[in-house]
Amino acid sequence: MDEVRQEIEVAAPRDLVYELWRDPDTFVEIMGALRDAELDGETLHWEAEGPFGMTMRGEAELVEQTPPDRLAWESTNGALEARGSVSFEEQGEATRVQYELRYSVAGGGVGKAVAGALADPAEQVRTTLERFRALAERRAQG
Repeated sequence: MDEVRQEIEVAAPRDLVYELWRDPDTFVEIMGALRDAELDGETLHWEAEGPFGMTMRGEAELVEQTPPDRLAWESTNGALEARGSVSFEEQGEATRVQYELRYSVAGGGVGKAVAGALADPAEQVRTTLERFRALAERRAQG
């Protein structure tokens, strides 16, 4: 499995940051290719625009929820096997967001070809965190 770890400081209170990250509507806004996400109990169902006009679908199970400190998930269905977590640490008026993602692509040669057409995962995580910071800071300002 490959791994990406990044962090960012968000000028917003930890409770707000945690709730925004947990909201499936936030995912659609901050994750570039995601078209839809729906939380059903502890299971997140998602749909994304894949390479070559393909639609990718998958599910992830929330395996840890420790408000307002940490969320963790594991994929349960889809072409991408992934485990991730996000931790929130209070920094005065701000919140440090630490994102970890471990992943591998299923599907043998076809899966690896599809993965090769996708953007660099570290770059995707960085962009996701930057979009999240912009969203959270807008919400914190009212």
